[in-house]
Amino acid sequence: MAFGVTREQVTEWKRQVSEGRIAFLTHYWIHPSFPDVKSVTKVGCADIERLRAWAVSHGLPPQYIHYRDRYPHYDIFGERQAYILRKEGQWEQLRKFVPEAMAEPHSLPPAGSSSRSHRQTASDVTDKFDSPASFTNGERERK
Repeated sequence: MAFGVTREQVTEWKRQVSEGRIAFLTHYWIHPSFPDVKSVTKVGCADIERLRAWAVSHGLPPQYIHYRDRYPHYDIFGERQAYILRKEGQWEQLRKFVPEAMAEPHSLPPAGSSSRSHRQTASDVTDKFDSPASFTNGERERK
């Protein structure tokens, strides 16, 4: 369930996704595996090839696309979420859902790098792409 967005915003996101546009929807999110994460951004597009190309251009592996109903999308969070929202000019979503990122530098460490030694965070999972469950909830890519 999405918290912090209106039905109209969800409907608009679905319309844009259905039209084959890259669409962003950020909402509050709580998950016990990621206690420091407060929001998630869904980046969707019904045109799978366009979504794959977008993903590659942002360093996201295409195999982590969620294939849900008519709204294929990525779930992004943590440092990667803030970086992509800035890069895509999604300022209102960034201000509302990731306000701490407004003051952070606009660069993202290379995928796989982390200053943390043993404690895995949402950003580590997102940046390293070592946990498909963090993007797909265990689902695999359709063939």
